[in-house]
Amino acid sequence: KNPVPGIMMVTVLVLAAFAWSGVWVTSDDRLRVPTWLEVLYFVGFGGVYLPCIQVLYSLAPKYLSTAEVGCLKVMECVYGPIWIWLFEEEVPPLTTFIGGSCIVVAV
Repeated sequence: KNPVPGIMMVTVLVLAAFAWSGVWVTSDDRLRVPTWLEVLYFVGFGGVYLPCIQVLYSLAPKYLSTAEVGCLKVMECVYGPIWIWLFEEEVPPLTTFIGGSCIVVAV
């Protein structure tokens, strides 16, 4: 059930994701104009990926137990460094792999 009548959850999630992707542009020490590839990342990640994930997380308890949904959310912190490794070519330190392994084993 929507906690605020008249406001669509999906619309708010999409707007929040676009706002979050704008932080990426200003996260450097200097303000700069993003390249077209970065704009494509913004649109893909902030406008497609994040809203889809949030909508699926909000619909998941209808089809899965709460414990399973909670485990999926915990696993998201393991997937984050993997996405960065794959798309940004930033190699995570060994401690990241050790921590991710501990989380996977615990889940």
